[in-house]
Amino acid sequence: MEQLSVALDPAWAAGLVLSITRVAAFAVASPMLARVVPLPGRLATILAVGLFLSAPMEGPLTLAALLGAGAVNAAVGATLGYLTGVLFHMFAVAGGVVDVVSGLSVAQVIDPTRGEQGAVFSRLFNLTGLAVFFVAGGLELLVRGLSMSVEVVALDGALAGSSALLDVAARQTSRLMLVGAELALPVVSALFIVEVVLGLASRFAPQANVFLLGLPAKLLIALSMVSVALLLFPEAMDGLLRATAGTFTDGLRALRG
Repeated sequence: MEQLSVALDPAWAAGLVLSITRVAAFAVASPMLARVVPLPGRLATILAVGLFLSAPMEGPLTLAALLGAGAVNAAVGATLGYLTGVLFHMFAVAGGVVDVVSGLSVAQVIDPTRGEQGAVFSRLFNLTGLAVFFVAGGLELLVRGLSMSVEVVALDGALAGSSALLDVAARQTSRLMLVGAELALPVVSALFIVEVVLGLASRFAPQANVFLLGLPAKLLIALSMVSVALLLFPEAMDGLLRATAGTFTDGLRALRG
């Protein structure tokens, strides 16, 4: 009876493990994948993309070399996942601003997609942003960015970070606050007008209970104007995708040194 033998190339096996390490670190650090995609989906994505990006490891297959290459790939994946995911928090920032202004920030519960507390509009904006991201081809963009990272920083290559990484992170953080404020601007402007009107009413009619009248009025205006803010999501997502592609390029250039 013939025995079936399978030849396993150690270089290819090491390259597969290193590519999976990079993709897994990216998935853990990226807010577009972590906690959002169910665990079986994340594992399938990591294995599929890792298999696609795998390449045989060159050089000696020693334990020290494998551990060093694994640390490099984990650092590259986590850095790219964090940098490309910073700007995505703009939807949660915009929703949080609307929650504070409308008075709904007191009704906070755990948001499972972010692992922290969030109120009504914060969760709504974040979930809507996630849906638009995947529909607009965001997952394909992330896979292309990971493929480009393998070409720039090889799986068994060295890491040479620079201060440009701090510049990329600072630039993304500043854009995060700016775009988040722009998304919330229609709702905040309408609620500001309501506050002015209520202030004038309390001035000229002090006997009226403006506080009780103002709460339902603010909620009604907020619910009405949120639909206007949602109309800005496609344009904001287009800018997010372009910024993500640019962040991949800038981040890899900084990691390469």
